[in-house]
Amino acid sequence: MAGNSDLINGAAIDPAYLIFHKVYVQWWTEGKNPHTPRLAQVQEMLSQMTPTEAQIFVSGARTVGAQGRAMVEFAESVEKMAQTGK
Repeated sequence: MAGNSDLINGAAIDPAYLIFHKVYVQWWTEGKNPHTPRLAQVQEMLSQMTPTEAQIFVSGARTVGAQGRAMVEFAESVEKMAQTGK
């Protein structure tokens, strides 16, 4: 079993990984327990950073946000193509 990333990434922790594909388990888990950082926690974290660290953090957050929006747009276009049959 060594080297099996599916087992290392969850099957040993959650038995659902033994039944369902990891993408579905992660989707279901996120839907039931969404990871939404509280604004106060983010503000506290930013207040403890140096200006350079805060700038790097904000830049990274913008990058992740842009990538997320691009993925949503892509998923919507795929869904639209599937519905229209093109």
